[in-house]
Amino acid sequence: MNSFSFQSFYLLIILLGLMATSNSFAAIKKICAKNADIIFVLDASSSIWGPDFTKQLNFVKSVINEFNIYSDGSGTRVGVLTFSNPEKVKIQFNLNTHFNRSKLMSAIDSIGQSLGNTYTNVALSRVRGQMLRKEAGLRVDDPSVIKMVIVMTDGVSEYPPRTALEAKLIQNTGVRVLSIGIGNVNMQEINALASEPKENNTFIVDTFKGLSAIKEILAVRACDIKTPIPPPVCEVVQKSDVAFVLGDMITSNTKKLNGAITLIKNISSEFEIGPEKMLVSLVPKDCTAPGFDFKDYKSNEEVNQHLDNVEMPDKTASRISNLAAKTFTADTGARRGVRKVAIVMVEGPLNNKMEIFKAARQAKSNGIRLVAIGVGPNVNLRELRYISGTRKLAFHIDSYQDFDNELQRSKALYSFVCKGDEFPESTKQPSGSLIG
Repeated sequence: MNSFSFQSFYLLIILLGLMATSNSFAAIKKICAKNADIIFVLDASSSIWGPDFTKQLNFVKSVINEFNIYSDGSGTRVGVLTFSNPEKVKIQFNLNTHFNRSKLMSAIDSIGQSLGNTYTNVALSRVRGQMLRKEAGLRVDDPSVIKMVIVMTDGVSEYPPRTALEAKLIQNTGVRVLSIGIGNVNMQEINALASEPKENNTFIVDTFKGLSAIKEILAVRACDIKTPIPPPVCEVVQKSDVAFVLGDMITSNTKKLNGAITLIKNISSEFEIGPEKMLVSLVPKDCTAPGFDFKDYKSNEEVNQHLDNVEMPDKTASRISNLAAKTFTADTGARRGVRKVAIVMVEGPLNNKMEIFKAARQAKSNGIRLVAIGVGPNVNLRELRYISGTRKLAFHIDSYQDFDNELQRSKALYSFVCKGDEFPESTKQPSGSLIG
């Protein structure tokens, strides 16, 4: 009897232990067992009350708690960026900074509110140029890892069109963007931020207190994301120094200039910019026209920061003439023995077209290959071909947003710029006046 009682007691202890272990497993079970790379983009502007900013941080922690974090970095990785004014946009930490859950939570608790305005476009540009990188911890080579950017804001950004375009550039990389609007937000902008399908990637709550109500549904939808990263459009085979030249009809109009700047950022986002890879410049650089030289910037992020603050006087022909005279020289950081490429963007009809064609011939005679991109309904395709010297490097697009959708044209451009594909000149150059 005593032996039976002892065995029964022993079995009871084992059973209780198993139950406790089972309950512990249930307690730590996560909504999403998949591995993810998640970047939170947090509004830290003055429109957010201090205690509400803390609620935002607590919400981030609660979402993270629904994912597995492993100390070797093989689980979910988290990065955080806060934004307000451009100079206050700050990467708090990258995806490869904190693999330990407790240290990750402590890092989030230590984030301060910067205050200022709502420059969401600058924040997204920083995310794309600096955080969505292999060296920053993004697992670009592992298609099983969910990749997402979660943007939280309570207001309208300073430049909604630029914000929408920056969000689109991130989406084009294959990374899913989820947007969370808090309070009286602009639904058009919240929708523009989010990936398709919009209804699955946008969340609206009335107050910061209401964030807790969407924690689980956000984690569920995020876990269901499939985001294979597309192969890079521009695989560097041949080093190139690439100069961008904007026509005077573009730079004389602020709206057109903003569109062109976004287009340059879009094109160059596929470049790997660096001293041993590709370098870019904007023509010309002098006291009245703040372009930049090849030697000035060594990363995509540095280039984007400059492009956010550009105004240019001067004329198209003189800008093209600057290519040989100033741009592709040792003084500007152009490299010896590296391919020289200039991408010329114009709107039509061209002013002083014969001067432009003469400058283009001079640039090409100095070994500079020209690509011509004409924007808008008034562009003369034959004039573009005179600039580039070949129809294969002359592109006409209806708007600055159109280029991104023209994959065939994009591939042709990148195969020329990045891979060194050559297209011999085939367009006879005009010697006299040119009639439309």
